[in-house]
Amino acid sequence: MVTVEEKLNIFSKLVFEKVKNECDMKLKIMRDENKKIIEDYKAKKEKEGKDIIEKKIKSGEQKKKQLISKAKNETKRKILSKKNELLDKLTDEVKEKVKQYTEHNVYEEFLNETLNKILIDFKNENKIVLYMTENDINKYKSKVISFFNYKKYNGIFEIKVDKEDIIGGIRAVNGKNTVRIDLSLLAIIKDNKRYIGQILFQELEKESD
Repeated sequence: MVTVEEKLNIFSKLVFEKVKNECDMKLKIMRDENKKIIEDYKAKKEKEGKDIIEKKIKSGEQKKKQLISKAKNETKRKILSKKNELLDKLTDEVKEKVKQYTEHNVYEEFLNETLNKILIDFKNENKIVLYMTENDINKYKSKVISFFNYKKYNGIFEIKVDKEDIIGGIRAVNGKNTVRIDLSLLAIIKDNKRYIGQILFQELEKESD
């Protein structure tokens, strides 16, 4: 016959087994949930890490493009600056050549043509003021006066030293200072500076090819 004590022991074992099984089940569920939470957290952090890396890569690429663009613009600026420097140097050399031209006999023919054009343009003016270099006035003043007398100009004309270094040629204004004509050698050089620049830049492009 089973005693009460034995019955209690059997009951205790059954209860313990039940409790143990329930605990094991709950622990398993908890472990699974914790594992999922950890895996989800890891996945989230990995994604965030990837997003950060991608953003940094994109930011790096953008910065790289900006630096390349800046470098290109700086290079273009330096090239343009160098071209303009060469153009100014070439223009100065042209001025020197033109100054030498004023010392030749053909320059006097140029002055005669210039005076003729001035008289045609100012034929209805009562007064003409001519601006020339001091050197030209010293050399050609008497010839300019003879030219006006030969052309029978009845108005008043004056010959003055131009304050600007016009190199050669003549600037002229009417008596009222309302009509001007610039036939100076400096004006001719300035008018042709663009053409000189085009030729220079074309030659530079050929060298860079």
